[in-house]
Amino acid sequence: MLDAAYYRERGERLAAALRRLPAPFAFAPITPELRGLWLRYQPRTTVSSRSLLSACAYAQEDAMLCWEDREHGCLLVLLLESDNSLLAFPPLGGFESPRFEPARFEGAIARLRRIFELAGEPFRLAYMSGREAARLRRLPGYEVWTDPGESDYIYLVSELTRFDGPENSNRRMNRARFLRRHRVSAELIDSPGRIADCRLVLDGWCAARDCGGCGFRCVRDVALRALRDLGDLRAAGVVLYMDGEPEALALLGMMGGGMADLLSICARRRHTGLSFHLIDQACRLCAPGAAYLNFEEDIGIPGLRRFKESLRPIRLLPKYRAKEAEQ
Repeated sequence: MLDAAYYRERGERLAAALRRLPAPFAFAPITPELRGLWLRYQPRTTVSSRSLLSACAYAQEDAMLCWEDREHGCLLVLLLESDNSLLAFPPLGGFESPRFEPARFEGAIARLRRIFELAGEPFRLAYMSGREAARLRRLPGYEVWTDPGESDYIYLVSELTRFDGPENSNRRMNRARFLRRHRVSAELIDSPGRIADCRLVLDGWCAARDCGGCGFRCVRDVALRALRDLGDLRAAGVVLYMDGEPEALALLGMMGGGMADLLSICARRRHTGLSFHLIDQACRLCAPGAAYLNFEEDIGIPGLRRFKESLRPIRLLPKYRAKEAEQ
């Protein structure tokens, strides 16, 4: 269990220090006015970064600061969460980049390190691509690592909406049985009434699992933060009704390169076949133009890992973190 009070105090201290920094290191809170700035960079991000929806949802309330580094052509975002990490949008060496520029990357890293020094905090960097991590390992003074539980699961949307082939016969059968047994409809989350229904789903999710005290990873809190800003963050969601009652929901954010980011999927109760139908409907209604789906990480939960592996991802994309090496 993460000590939320400790991280909140640490985040507030770092946020205050960053706001006092002189130009050009002028970090500012994410506001409705600054979202337009983020969205100008967002279409160029790669799958190794979060969508704006995901970043806002996982940050603690208003615990996000951003700064536009025009020299290096990226938006730097500080998430004041458990490790006070910095993200770059777009990543400075993402796998979709036509070429990697070591000098540009190393110059940006030097700027980032200076920011943390001025703030009096240890340097940390999150959500780096493999090329960025490899380059950073060659520089003195850094420790670089990846956690298998943080690798993103990447899927073809076409496979998630068809479930073709003999290996998916059980999924097709379970989904067909689920649809025969219940009156099922999927609706876009586009009104206060739909959001209220989502709250019922989330309350049911928590009650069924008795999962109080899960800290920064609380599914309900993450989804509620996403729902708060859904309409402003180039994102969408669906609520699934079963026999006239709200039963499940899915929330998606849009990324660059034809990628949708599946932030949240949950149901009040377990029903065989429901999850496959919900993913299908979410892709069709929320991201009709997406070719790929990023189902994010499994955070080391065995059941979640088995489920995501069973959907046959086309790749697992590792995300790297770095910090100052201990002397």
